[in-house]
Amino acid sequence: MKSFVLIVDDSLTVRMELRKHFAAANFAVTACGTVATARQLLKSQSYDLAVLDHILPDGSGADLMAELRNDPELSHTPVILLSSAVGASPDARASSQPAVYVAKPYDPERLVKLAQSLCKSSIGGKRFLLVDDSPTFLEGLAGQLRQDGNTVLIAMTGEEALAILQREQVDCAIIDMIMPGIGGIETCKRLRTMENQSGLPVVMLTASENTSGRSQGMAIGADQFLLKSHRFDLLCAQIRGLVRKKQRTSRTGSEPPAPSVPPPVVLTEQVLTSLGLGRSMAKMVLTRACRSVELEPAAVTAADLGLLLPKLYDHLKTFLSPEQLAERVAALQALAQPGPLSQPAPGLGSSAV
Repeated sequence: MKSFVLIVDDSLTVRMELRKHFAAANFAVTACGTVATARQLLKSQSYDLAVLDHILPDGSGADLMAELRNDPELSHTPVILLSSAVGASPDARASSQPAVYVAKPYDPERLVKLAQSLCKSSIGGKRFLLVDDSPTFLEGLAGQLRQDGNTVLIAMTGEEALAILQREQVDCAIIDMIMPGIGGIETCKRLRTMENQSGLPVVMLTASENTSGRSQGMAIGADQFLLKSHRFDLLCAQIRGLVRKKQRTSRTGSEPPAPSVPPPVVLTEQVLTSLGLGRSMAKMVLTRACRSVELEPAAVTAADLGLLLPKLYDHLKTFLSPEQLAERVAALQALAQPGPLSQPAPGLGSSAV
């Protein structure tokens, strides 16, 4: 299975050299020369690794790395930072570190070996449960996961998946949202009540852009929603991201949160989805609303939403029709925890929160 690497360096010569060496080592390479372009690429594609030059025309690799660490979706991405000001060599840092500093000039072959080491620890050798009623899709995605040395258990219904989880331990469950019998939402809800599976990472697959189902799924404990695609290499790259994030949580000793109280990062993603806007616009709306009540977007809780909802309403009415606005507020209301600071959104009465 190919690993996806993003290379950011303002030197065309360096980009061409690194592209050649990484491609020869079976990496899928994307290269660019500015921080702005890198940001756009990171929003549209999941990467297993980022190789960043320290000095760039419109910023620094260190600043971009800090942005990655502060973004809930990208914080898991391993980073190699290239700098002439750092005295570390490619093998001077443990490869399990989330950020590795490599001094210039560097040996491209040793750099690639370091990259392989960082990517190898992300997903290989894991046990996956794949649940889908399409034999063709099951075969394609399972085959892609197995290429990297993983074990894949197969189920074609939610009932069958739950029976497997009663007797088996897996590292991640990948569940289709729409299936005969109990669907993906109900399957996820039930597995969260199983004592031996309460912290299991769950990826929900959907063929629809509809956000209402996603809100329900996130509320009952799904960790990530992905659009179904027959580009199995890209789909697996996104799944690797979730597994890597969960591994890092495990290494730091953090306990998984109770499913009924989503952690701030997960709730932030639910709010962004519930706004019903493009991702960039949704982030802007959430950031402005949070700023007006002195909250951090990445730390929004269910209790905060009672205070935040009127501010979100004020911003959303600029972009949405009254019908769309009512639908979005209802979705946000479902996430909110009523409290002493709760306020109704203007024009919707007390039922808005």
